Amino acid sequence: MPNADQQNISRVTAIYAHTNSITEQTVVTVTPSQYLLFKGIWLDLSNLIKNTTIRAKQDINNTGTYLTFETQSYHAGLSNPGTLITRKTPGDGPIRITLESFELEGASRNISYEYFYTNLGAAPTT
Repeated sequence: MPNADQQNISRVTAIYAHTNSITEQTVVTVTPSQYLLFKGIWLDLSNLIKNTTIRAKQDINNTGTYLTFETQSYHAGLSNPGTLITRKTPGDGPIRITLESFELEGASRNISYEYFYTNLGAAPTT
């Protein structure tokens, strides 16, 4: 039987089209309406044929300035194509996941992803 925390986990799935570019691109921005505990995001990078950097960022003070809290490298053909970012980050600031390729992919590539979070309600007051 799942514990109380597992019962309140929300899951979102989607597909992102990674364009043929070497600039950093946003895969998804999670903008909470309330305080949440971001559980993690899973990215299926199996369609990529070039090396890529994955960054997880959060706007911790809601000013539009994102700070990177995790960086991972994906090595096409060598890395596991499923990448999981699992840092549990509480807060009400938006979370952004980005990809940056070092070489052109040659075409747009679809990347499936899903992320998980628990809504904690109103932000705590200090």
